[in-house]
Amino acid sequence: MSQARDRHENLLLDFVIVIVAAALIFLASSFGLEAGRPATKGVGAVYGGLYIVYLGVLFLLSYFFGRACYVFTFLQFVCISCSCPRSRHMALFYFALGFGLGLSLLLTGLAGCSPPQPIIERCAAINAQFTNGTPLSQVVARLGQPDTMVYSQSLSKPADTNYYRVCVYHFDSGDIVICSAGGPPALLDLDKRRFIHAIVFREKK
Repeated sequence: MSQARDRHENLLLDFVIVIVAAALIFLASSFGLEAGRPATKGVGAVYGGLYIVYLGVLFLLSYFFGRACYVFTFLQFVCISCSCPRSRHMALFYFALGFGLGLSLLLTGLAGCSPPQPIIERCAAINAQFTNGTPLSQVVARLGQPDTMVYSQSLSKPADTNYYRVCVYHFDSGDIVICSAGGPPALLDLDKRRFIHAIVFREKK
C-alpha cells in the first residue's frame, strides 16, 4: 500500500512538472518567441527566460532528489550517461547554464515591457542626433531599414537637391518620417543622400 501511494505521488509530481514546462513553452510561443530566431524584447522573451531557468532548477533538484520522481531520474540519467564528462555533478553545470541563459533572456524581455518612448520625444532625439547634411546611410545604420520609402521630385534649384526620399518608421508610439535630399544618381546611394529632418507623421494615443 505504501509503495502504491509513493508511486502515485511520484506520478503526480511528474505531471505537475510537465504541465508547468508546457505552460511556459505555450506562453512564450504565444507572445512571439520562436526557436532559431533572435529573441525580441517583450513578454515572449520573459516567458522563454523563465522556462530556461525552470529547466535549470529541475536539474538542480534532480541532483539532490534524484529518485523523487521519474523526471528527476531521467535528468540524472542525462547527466550520468549522456553528458561529457559523465557525472551526476553535471546537473550543477546545467543548472548554472540554464540560470545564466534564462536570466539573460528574461532581462531582455523585461527591457521591452517598459512603456514605449513618446513619439515626439523619439523624433526630437533623432533630430538632435543627426544634423542637417548627415549621410542617410548613418541614419539607416542607427534606426534600421525603414518600413516604407517614397520618392518625390520638385522644381527647386540647385538640381542636386530637388529629389527627395521619404523614409517612414513605425514605432510602438507612432510613426516618424525621415526626409532626405540628393540628385538622381543618389536615389539609391544612401551615402550620397543627406538627412534633412525628422517629423512626427502619426502619434498613437
